[in-house]
Amino acid sequence: MMKLRSLKHKLLVCVALALTLVVALLSWQSYSTQKTQLLQASQQELMRIGEMQAQRVTEWLAIRTNVVSSLQEYISDDFVPALQQARAAGKLESVYFGGSDGKMQDADPSVDNSHYDPRSRPWYQDAMAKGRAIITKPYIDSGYGIQVVSLAQPTAKGVIGGDLAIDTLVAEVNSMAIPAAGFAIMMHNDGTVIAYKDG
Repeated sequence: MMKLRSLKHKLLVCVALALTLVVALLSWQSYSTQKTQLLQASQQELMRIGEMQAQRVTEWLAIRTNVVSSLQEYISDDFVPALQQARAAGKLESVYFGGSDGKMQDADPSVDNSHYDPRSRPWYQDAMAKGRAIITKPYIDSGYGIQVVSLAQPTAKGVIGGDLAIDTLVAEVNSMAIPAAGFAIMMHNDGTVIAYKDG
């Protein structure tokens, strides 16, 4: 009888161990599956938020590019008022027109452009070469001494341009709500970083 009890006891211990092992394996599998599903859902949500924010910035830049491009209709010997209105409407640092004759008109008439040939500037040359609206890489503006990107639109008579201060772009990028410790970066088509959240 003692041997029967001992055998029964051993069988019970084995069954209990086997059940414990099965429950542990099923729990681990369930945990792993849920973890994978949560990670995938989080990644999909981040992609969705990233795409929405990229669309927001694209629209923000498109509005300013459209403001600059819309000036084509108003090109004349003196269209400073139209340049000033575009600067205010687009919240741009400066708006200007570089003529194919080398003359420069600026929304700020106090800026002396008498020794400035816009045809030698990259924003002018790139816009004319591409034949469409462009956004330049960041550079230091010669008139204001701040870092900007230029929105430039070629026309039959020259190039219309508008400058966006990098600080404005950084503020726009920093205002993006990205979950957890995420942050946004704005890059030029060639990979040059234009704006990012610093700190």
